[in-house]
Amino acid sequence: MAIQVLFLGSLVFFLFSPGGQESVLSQAENVLPCSSDDGQSLRTQKGLGLEGPVSSLHGEAEVLQQLEEPSGCAEACCASSRCNLAVVQGGRCYLIDCIFQDKNVCRLVPQDGAIAYQKGDAAEQTITEGDEDSNEIVSSSKRLAEASSIPEHCTLKPKTGPCRAAFPRWYYDMEKKICSRFTYGGCMGNENNYESEKACMDKCSIVSEPEKTKSDKGINFQEYCAPPSDTGPCRAAFPRWYYNISTRTCTMFIYGGCKGNKNNHQSEEVCKERCVAHSDAKEGYDPLHTTTHHSTTAVALAVLLAVMAAILLGAMVVVFVKVTRRNHQESSLATIWSPIDDKECLMKNAYTL
Repeated sequence: MAIQVLFLGSLVFFLFSPGGQESVLSQAENVLPCSSDDGQSLRTQKGLGLEGPVSSLHGEAEVLQQLEEPSGCAEACCASSRCNLAVVQGGRCYLIDCIFQDKNVCRLVPQDGAIAYQKGDAAEQTITEGDEDSNEIVSSSKRLAEASSIPEHCTLKPKTGPCRAAFPRWYYDMEKKICSRFTYGGCMGNENNYESEKACMDKCSIVSEPEKTKSDKGINFQEYCAPPSDTGPCRAAFPRWYYNISTRTCTMFIYGGCKGNKNNHQSEEVCKERCVAHSDAKEGYDPLHTTTHHSTTAVALAVLLAVMAAILLGAMVVVFVKVTRRNHQESSLATIWSPIDDKECLMKNAYTL
């Protein structure tokens, strides 16, 4: 009896100790080689299945085949070149292609009675519940991040989390190359979660503003700052900024999401840096402002010339008036004191004497 109690105690200790748990997990997960000659193998995980019904898979993931008999599920996946995930759940076998743009888009969650067979890239990029942060950055995304110095957290997909709050947040969208809104539940999110668009832009600035790798002083003002705002034909609603050449300020407008023109800046700061701060710089001098400056100078010169002409004309009028008055006075004096009158006066006086 004592031996049995000791054996049971040792078994319980083994199961609940870290080493025992690792042994149990290692039994639940193993690798099976495929019978084909391509060197492929299947990573078998018991107790894992797809999140939600298989019918909910659409778009990026593709269900290749459905088998009524789950016993041949692993062999069928090995035989298919496109199959990288075989799932046994609900008494059926599903062969699925989970790789989309070098990324595993299938998410596995704990599920009683389910078995997951993963092959190739899917086995290296497993996404399971609770470890999305560590597994969601796949090898292709890492290579992209390393090649372009993109922060890895900017490549994460938005994660609402299991909580039921509704906080408006921003995340960086790798496909659209912009920061977009999403609703955050309040817990268990990831690092691609920002309280404002500006914070998102600051963290993922290399992604969102690749042209910043070059000097903004070298931009074409006519192309990036002179055109009027253009919403475009699409019906999205992205807040953007454009440079208003009339007011020489950056103004917000709503961008539809496609087409438009290059006077379309992610933030007010970027707009100011490109179009306001460098409008008078030599490298990116504003030709419209040049015309304005020239026009202002021409107007000033014209006004100055007009004033000088008026002053000169006034001076000429004053001089003319003075000369006219002086001549008039001299003629009056000449009329009153004529030399002939003096002679007549002397002759009269002589006759009188």
